[in-house]
Amino acid sequence: METSMKVIGFTSYLSDFIIKVYFFFNYLILQAYLYVPENLLLSSYKILIFVIGAGMASVAGVMYAYYISFIAPTSFTIMESIFIISIVIIGGAGNIWGSVLAAAVLVILPEALRFLGMPSAIAANMRQIIYGALLVIFMLFRPQGFIGEYSFRK
Repeated sequence: METSMKVIGFTSYLSDFIIKVYFFFNYLILQAYLYVPENLLLSSYKILIFVIGAGMASVAGVMYAYYISFIAPTSFTIMESIFIISIVIIGGAGNIWGSVLAAAVLVILPEALRFLGMPSAIAANMRQIIYGALLVIFMLFRPQGFIGEYSFRK
């Protein structure tokens, strides 16, 4: 448990640092050059950020595999993908603490539905309805999420 908290803290710090450095470098490049030839520098930074993000995701996968000790393709369904996208949209892009807050809310939500005394089949459907309603509400009224710095609107 202590090791996983250290890894979570390190990846949180690293992702916050990457976000700040990435936008800072893009700002400097755009200030220094009014025209970047064929977006050479910008695309290399985008590739670098993608590789670092994939590396951090692989660390999360390794930690999951270690604790579960068995992974199969059936372990990851479309519902897990929707759950993760919901966390990012509701929490907000560009801020790690918004995603942490949204993850806490979306993990506590099914537990709160247990106290209502609904059968598990109805509670599962209600959870999906609440996820959908939260996504619609956030996209309409707060497109930057809880604490997000960047909006999904154009």
